[in-house]
Amino acid sequence: MDWAHRIKKYFLRDNYPDPTENRKITLTFYLLIFGGLATLILPFIYVAIGFNEGLVFSTAATAMAVAMLYGIRRGVNYITMGNFCAFSVILDLGALVVFTGGIHSPALIWLLFAPITGYLLTNNFSGRLWSVVTFLLVLTLALFPFFGIELPNFISPHYWSVVMLANFVFSIGTLLFIVFSYESQQEKAVLKMEELNRELRKKSREAEDLNRNLEHKVEIRTKELRKMNEELDHFSYSISHNLRAPLTSILGLVDLIEKDPESSREYLDLIRTSTTKLDETIHTINTYLKGNRSNGEQAQVDIEKEVRGIIESLSYSENAKSLEFLIDVEPRLVISIDQGKFRTILSNIINNAIKYSDQDKDESFVKVVAEKNGSGVLISVKDNGIGIESEKREKVFEMFYRGTELSKGDGLGLYIVKEAIERLGGSVGLESEKSLGSTFTLKFPDQGS
Repeated sequence: MDWAHRIKKYFLRDNYPDPTENRKITLTFYLLIFGGLATLILPFIYVAIGFNEGLVFSTAATAMAVAMLYGIRRGVNYITMGNFCAFSVILDLGALVVFTGGIHSPALIWLLFAPITGYLLTNNFSGRLWSVVTFLLVLTLALFPFFGIELPNFISPHYWSVVMLANFVFSIGTLLFIVFSYESQQEKAVLKMEELNRELRKKSREAEDLNRNLEHKVEIRTKELRKMNEELDHFSYSISHNLRAPLTSILGLVDLIEKDPESSREYLDLIRTSTTKLDETIHTINTYLKGNRSNGEQAQVDIEKEVRGIIESLSYSENAKSLEFLIDVEPRLVISIDQGKFRTILSNIINNAIKYSDQDKDESFVKVVAEKNGSGVLISVKDNGIGIESEKREKVFEMFYRGTELSKGDGLGLYIVKEAIERLGGSVGLESEKSLGSTFTLKFPDQGS
């Protein structure tokens, strides 16, 4: 009932958030409401039968009910409220029985009701002890007539049946009300506890998942750091070799020029070649470091336009003039991606195909095919160049690896390709046969999808 819920919320508010406290204080609250209503009705019966003294008990009971309802609204400790309510009920009902004839009282049934109510309302050992002591005192007084000590009886025997019936109805009704309220509150408490347990299990699972994810991330990061350390060691060794070799060559040529000035022109050409190679190595290293440490902004890349631009920029390189470039790109193919990394990857692959073309073949070509692949793009770069031996295919993506004696590069190109495309979330594949050519397959995810 909505009105009952509003009354309960008005008095209890949020003073007792703990489920056990809330259940106990709610039971006390229900008894006070029911008892308060009873004390408003019983006076009319007492007046009707001439038991005017009963108004004292009703007034006292009403005053205690109002005081305790006020205490509940003020958030008084639930143990104090329950114990005080139990003590008051036993004392008030016991006094009613004692002053209406004791063991001969028509209201004797309240002595059955009082201890049950006291037990349900008390919340600790001391409260139950005082309730038991009070009940035993009342019971002792009620038994006085057995020992020849008459107790006052303010109710005329003529009305005993009416009083007994009224007290029986009120006591049984109150008892049933308390028991059902208690069961209802206990059931609600159990449901609340189950809900809290479910929430706790849910939070526990979330914590376990978070912990597993954290462990997984730590494991991945550890592997990345280990790989970076290994690469750094290899990089330091290889780079010192790649930088030192041209410098040693230049120093040697300068020595020869000093000894034989007349051959300086020839030596200067060799110095230029070594210097150019050194510059290319430094440029490649710079490209690798820049791509490895930075995340470029995403852009809408027109695949065909990008492919044609790269081929045009490489068309003046050695071997390019004897090649036929074939472009087969799906119309209006666009991808959202880091344009700098994309260009570096594709440029290295096409440049690799040009470098290792087979100049002895009559029709040498480089073919670039691009098509939609799910939400991303699939690009293949095929050539009929010198190809790669099967035992060397797995090593071509390693840092500073040169797959052939014809290689004039620094061995970083394909390594940069693999690192960059994996950072974009894509992959690179290779199919190659010696003397027949190679096909590199590049899978790029659309980073805007």
